[in-house]
Amino acid sequence: MPYSPSGRLGNAAIVTAVVAALAAFVWSYLRLWGYMVDDGFISLRYAQHLSQGLGLVYNAGERVEGYTNFLWTVLLSVPFLLKLPLVPFVKITNALLAMVAAWATWRLGRASASELGRERRWSWLPALLFLVTPAVIISAAEGLETMLFTALLVLSAAWFFEEKGERIPWSALGLAALAMTRPDGVVFAPFFFMIGVIQRRPRRYLALFAALFLVPFVTYFVWRATYYGDLLPNTFYAKGGGSALLLQRGASQVFRFVIDCGGWTWLAAIGAFVVRRTRFVALTLLWVVMLRVAFQLWSGGPWMQQHRFLVPILPFLLVLTISGIVQWRSRMGRVLALAAVACVMLAPGWLNRATNEARLSAYGAALRGAQGEFGYQVNALTSSDAVIAMDDAGLGPFLAQRTTIDMLGLNDHHIAHLDGAFGKFDFAYVMARRPDLIVLISRVPAPEIDTDFLIGYHGPMFRSAEFKQHYRLTRTFEFGPSYYLLAFLRLDSVAVPAEF
Repeated sequence: MPYSPSGRLGNAAIVTAVVAALAAFVWSYLRLWGYMVDDGFISLRYAQHLSQGLGLVYNAGERVEGYTNFLWTVLLSVPFLLKLPLVPFVKITNALLAMVAAWATWRLGRASASELGRERRWSWLPALLFLVTPAVIISAAEGLETMLFTALLVLSAAWFFEEKGERIPWSALGLAALAMTRPDGVVFAPFFFMIGVIQRRPRRYLALFAALFLVPFVTYFVWRATYYGDLLPNTFYAKGGGSALLLQRGASQVFRFVIDCGGWTWLAAIGAFVVRRTRFVALTLLWVVMLRVAFQLWSGGPWMQQHRFLVPILPFLLVLTISGIVQWRSRMGRVLALAAVACVMLAPGWLNRATNEARLSAYGAALRGAQGEFGYQVNALTSSDAVIAMDDAGLGPFLAQRTTIDMLGLNDHHIAHLDGAFGKFDFAYVMARRPDLIVLISRVPAPEIDTDFLIGYHGPMFRSAEFKQHYRLTRTFEFGPSYYLLAFLRLDSVAVPAEF
């Protein structure tokens, strides 16, 4: 559909804005090329084993669902099957998905506005604001499923508004894919179905909607429950949810998200709720936001990543904000308000861009220099039957290509199902499996007391007589000034040479 420019803003200006936004995104994204979070390599390990015919497993022969991004993990098997460079594939795929999410945001702006001409004139603005928001660029660079989840959620919502009960509900298929990308995405299908009921959409549409969602999703759910033997992902049992501590942690991340994205400007969305003709659509978009924030609070948010659970709601907040402003009667007032909101919204992220870029690039370099170097050395110097035990379960084990005991339990069924909150541990279990190498994380290269260790149970483990009897420190890998990977070798190991 053709654009309908507002006032003096013509097609040429819009094209210029699109090109400028794409250039800003690509430039900033390329500067974060060396940044990927450790958890991204957990999915790559599952994908590699899938491509090798071992199944979606972390360790060969152990069926544990230690990922929470099924479709993303399956997609990551492509570079292994086609012999493509891994990091470029992940980076380019996520950049393209970020652009798809921006395009979906444009469609959502147009579709949610329905027949309201004035709103459609500005439907491009939320899309461009999304694309150049630093939190979005960082989330894309992380190497996780955030951009895929965002694109599917926003596109499904746009399709839902476009369908109006008169078309095949492709939105239901999009929502099924969303629920298979992350299990917490399952809440959106019943929500939109309920909206369809409230809008009195035709029964045929609602029946098709239910069928198109349930058939693929239930098939997937039955398969994964049968394959792994649990109703929920292993990470749910390892981390839990709903505690007061997690609620506090999740709320602090929401507050940080608001600050980083200039969130007080979202108050301009009030206009969309005041005007009667936009109120229902605005409330629908707001409920999408609230559902996602509720999950953020319940789960405590991501443990390592930048706004991983909250970036998917940004398109909805942007559409609401712009929709609220364009209700103003004064044309000049609308233009000035939109310009001011855009600048204020982007200012926090871009003012901190250089600092964040340096911090994240340093993290990427440190990850490669510590966990990466450890993984390379294990792969090169140990036999294929070596077993390692560690907490950083991403890049190191991925490069090591050895059976790994994830001591945090994310990829270990036994530890995940222990009683207690995230961080539970079973010393006897780990020792009984006799890992050839155990990696502990310390603040200092030569720890002596419990507080020298970054993870609570590492100190008692280090001090135990059994550990000291069977293991000795063999190598140290520096991640940072107060973060060291200490590799302890089992004294009677035949899989790891004594000089490791």
